[in-house]
Amino acid sequence: MKNQTQRNSLDNNNHGFIPLPRNFTDHPFWNESRKFSRAEAFLDLLFCARYGKDPVKIYYIGEEIIVKHGMIITSILKLSCKWCRSDRWIKRMLLILQEERLVLLNIIRNKRIEIKILY
Repeated sequence: MKNQTQRNSLDNNNHGFIPLPRNFTDHPFWNESRKFSRAEAFLDLLFCARYGKDPVKIYYIGEEIIVKHGMIITSILKLSCKWCRSDRWIKRMLLILQEERLVLLNIIRNKRIEIKILY
């Protein structure tokens, strides 16, 4: 009976949140050279998203862009280099995240990708 109780408490351990500081991505474990898994890629997007309340103005490739809460401004090339994955893999991953309604994509051809975290 004790094992059943322990198993039930472990099964119910998927509710709530864990505090994961943004500087987690500075740890050597996170920065090991590797191909990112889909889970790691999604976590990386969560870490990269703007979480300040007020929008900020940035300049990206000489263009002024307003970055709002939950947004990421990047490119396929940058994600490909960071995640050690092909352009094709990056595009498929982003489309999967959009189909799952975890992100909203705005692709500005040959310039940038605007990603809005919906999760």
